[in-house]
Amino acid sequence: MHLSWSTPQIGFATSLATPPPALASERLMTKWDSTGQFWRLDKPETVYWGTIAFVPGVGTKLELDGNVLGRSLRPPPSEIQVIHGKLFNGALISCFSCWCVVETFLTPQKNFRSLINAQFSVIGGHWMTPSECRPNYIQLKLSHLNEWFEPPYNIRYKPDSIDKCLLSFKENQLVADFKFKGEKVRLESFCARPIPSKINPDGKNWLYNHHLVIRPESQQGLDWLLDLASSIRDIFIFLIGGGVFTLDVAGLSDRSENRQTQTFHLNLPVTVPRAVRYDAKYFLTRHRDYHDEIPKLIKTWFERQDDLSVVIGTYRELLTSDGASHTTILFRTVQTLEHLYGLLWQDDSRYVKKATFKRFIGWLREHLPTELDHVSPDEMGKLEANKEIIMSRIGGLNDISLRSKLERLFKEIPKGILMPILGNPPEFEPYLLRFLERLEATRHYLTHFNEQQKALAFSDNEIEDAALVCWAILTYWMSRELGLSINQAQQIAINAKSTMFLVQPRSNM
Repeated sequence: MHLSWSTPQIGFATSLATPPPALASERLMTKWDSTGQFWRLDKPETVYWGTIAFVPGVGTKLELDGNVLGRSLRPPPSEIQVIHGKLFNGALISCFSCWCVVETFLTPQKNFRSLINAQFSVIGGHWMTPSECRPNYIQLKLSHLNEWFEPPYNIRYKPDSIDKCLLSFKENQLVADFKFKGEKVRLESFCARPIPSKINPDGKNWLYNHHLVIRPESQQGLDWLLDLASSIRDIFIFLIGGGVFTLDVAGLSDRSENRQTQTFHLNLPVTVPRAVRYDAKYFLTRHRDYHDEIPKLIKTWFERQDDLSVVIGTYRELLTSDGASHTTILFRTVQTLEHLYGLLWQDDSRYVKKATFKRFIGWLREHLPTELDHVSPDEMGKLEANKEIIMSRIGGLNDISLRSKLERLFKEIPKGILMPILGNPPEFEPYLLRFLERLEATRHYLTHFNEQQKALAFSDNEIEDAALVCWAILTYWMSRELGLSINQAQQIAINAKSTMFLVQPRSNM
């Protein structure tokens, strides 16, 4: 007889996907399993045998023989801080933040099986917490870096020959220094490649992979390093203007004996896309065009990270999620533009000073009429009963309207830059005013139902172009906030209008 007990899944569930062929062979996109022995940190003398598996996008799963919780017949789901293990090949592994459920099998004697989900695991040693694992640096592999950097191979043919050439390797290197959480950090690029014994003319063995190396000035724990790696991924999502995915993360420590380097392989759930596009023609930037500006941009990014967190989150979520609708992209972008206005012009978010309007509301509260011509006593009673609600609503009228914010965000961009973003309309001013009027109506209609707003809002066939225009405006101001010149921001914004979002098909089936 088999008994099991667990809490049913509620709340939010992770959307799982099979990695596309372009990413299927990468380490964090590949499922693997192994066998070994495992034990709890507080009970190292009790060893449990079983299997361990890494599932892309999910994390580490263990199935162990025995009751890891060591409790009664029906133990509730419980979290264990860390479980240590040793795989069949002798490799040490630490599994952190483990959520455990125990199943019971009733036979002539009780048998137990523990099902464990670990938030992430690290192969290469035993630690009590992630912060205790302190490599000298981590190596981060992201998708799209090979296309963003220039190919590192240079081909020079001999004169009067198309059969013989000299193949040389020249790496395009990125080096940036910045501070993260008060700690000095250096970000470097590294291009790994094999040394072929024979050069094939089709280039199949001219392989290379660009990685990023993150070196803090002093050793930091894995939780700190993973926060930093996540922020660096966000930078490249912005620079590339598309989904960038984490393919591998490894910690490395220099050891004095034999000058060897100890490697810690991190097994953590990462975003697994259903589709990926590598067309470099859709990239917002390329390293060759912005190699002098990128280090300064990265430094500014971390200096302004807290201020720009909402905008950064919009880029990450809209560019790495597939299946969003055109309407969702437009609505989210307009909301983010309104947020960005408050960062750009913090002192111009109200019509008059807050103290002035507060005095006005106080005066209005004291002088609210008790009777009006042609208004019944019942209606005046309702007005008096809802007096404080009405005063509160009037108090919000001092904030500049969405329309005014959008108008300034558009008109503060030089006309020579804004015109191509809008599609070079023949009559600029009337077109812009009409566009902003309909954009405001679309946002209001998506927020709350109104027949008048519905009639003025963009139609389904117009939503896509409106969303791309707003995305270009957002990208322009983001570029300027990161220290790029007007001309550079112009080029990036125009490229952003050509961005391809992975959206749901226009189908109800």
